[in-house]
Amino acid sequence: MCKQCVFLCGYVIGNLFKFLTFVYIRHRPRRGYRSQEEF
Repeated sequence: MCKQCVFLCGYVIGNLFKFLTFVYIRHRPRRGYRSQEEF
């Protein structure tokens, strides 16, 4: 049970991390590139 719980927790956390990074990269790049181009 413990091993399964740890595996599920790690799987869920990994998916959340990938989702957050995907949303961050999808919403952020335009502003980031614009700010970099300005500087």
